Amino acid sequence: MQKKAQKPKGKIEYEKLEKKIDLINLAADWYFILTMKNLAEDKEKQGGAFLRSQESLLKDLKKEHEDLTRDLENLFFAYLLFAVSTELMNKDEIKASEKKIASVAGELFEMLPEDSDDLLKSIVKNIPTCAEALSFFVNAKKVFSKLKWDSGFGGKPWAKIADKAIMRLRGEIDSTVFVDIVFDKAASSPNALALGNQSGQSNGSE
Repeated sequence: MQKKAQKPKGKIEYEKLEKKIDLINLAADWYFILTMKNLAEDKEKQGGAFLRSQESLLKDLKKEHEDLTRDLENLFFAYLLFAVSTELMNKDEIKASEKKIASVAGELFEMLPEDSDDLLKSIVKNIPTCAEALSFFVNAKKVFSKLKWDSGFGGKPWAKIADKAIMRLRGEIDSTVFVDIVFDKAASSPNALALGNQSGQSNGSE
């Protein structure tokens, strides 16, 4: 049985969402450092002259990788919370009665503002930590998977997106796998997870 990864804890930092961050270059740096760290660890296992002369380099690479992974993971949590919330604001595209929606969603929609311009402020207020984020993604997954959405909105593709965050927050995957999965999703389907995309026209399909 595979050992569970350590679960992320603490606050979600949303400040970076308000800044213009080059996510592609940030992730490229992460992949570069990850590759260098893996190569150094392979050499460490082999022993010999490399290990004796590059111990400091390996230590620095591990520290840099841990710091950048932690920053990217937190950014991606905020990123997914905003993207999933944006898609949930297309509630009118759900083909179900209000009673049915309430039975599945619970209080999920109550935290979403009427004006999309207030969305980030609402998320910051209602989902301050990883604990609240897990609850949010679990409920969002139910809404996407158990309710019928109009074509091009919500549905199972978005349930899969929410599930990636759930897996990480439950410790089912580690931070490196999580960052890799989310970046791959963002790179292959940028409209599905684009911050500020209020059109809802992307179905988040893989």
